[in-house]
Amino acid sequence: MGIDLISGLISTIIGGIFTLWGTMIEGRHQQRGNEEQTKDIKLNVLIGVKVEIISLLDVYNNRMFKAIKLYDCSSPFFLFFPITQYNFSFYMTGNVRAYERNL
Repeated sequence: MGIDLISGLISTIIGGIFTLWGTMIEGRHQQRGNEEQTKDIKLNVLIGVKVEIISLLDVYNNRMFKAIKLYDCSSPFFLFFPITQYNFSFYMTGNVRAYERNL
């Protein structure tokens, strides 16, 4: 074995170690970025749900509060407030995105 072969082998091993080290560092950076994006998505979903609940309560208060306050309990209460499955559309789309992100 010549000195050139040993020198080349040592250089290859050292280069491989540095390449592996750089790849591991980049992988950690990418993982942190993905975790931050996931947290942002979850936070935005929660903010959207909060806004939808607040707006639903505002609509309910505008439509039902006065009628309930004026109700005298002497007759059946025939006024109804329809709550459908479409009130939380932001939650449904955001929740699907957050779920896909966690896969």
